[in-house]
Amino acid sequence: MSLLPDPEAKTSMFKSDISLGNVLTIGAMTVALAMGWQALSSAVSEMDRKIVRVEQKADKIEGDAERLRDKVESRELATQRAVTEIQADLRYVRQSLDYLVRANGGGRVQPQ
Repeated sequence: MSLLPDPEAKTSMFKSDISLGNVLTIGAMTVALAMGWQALSSAVSEMDRKIVRVEQKADKIEGDAERLRDKVESRELATQRAVTEIQADLRYVRQSLDYLVRANGGGRVQPQ
């Protein structure tokens, strides 16, 4: 038995030397990763800008909707007040006509 390594035995599956092809491959992959990262970063930035624009538009639309709701509510209140006044006026006209009919003895009221 010898303590020296057997020259016939393989010590490694791969060669341990670095070639120009290895360096070029690593460089190309690094450049490709950097370009991909930059493209992704710019796409994310563009999406952020679009999100901000959409949120601003949504806020504007929400404000417009709130103003419209307020207008509709005020117009509903005005309409309700007008209907109430018209009902009161009709009640007064009916009462007046009833009084005139009773004062005329139940007959027709003659216009003056």
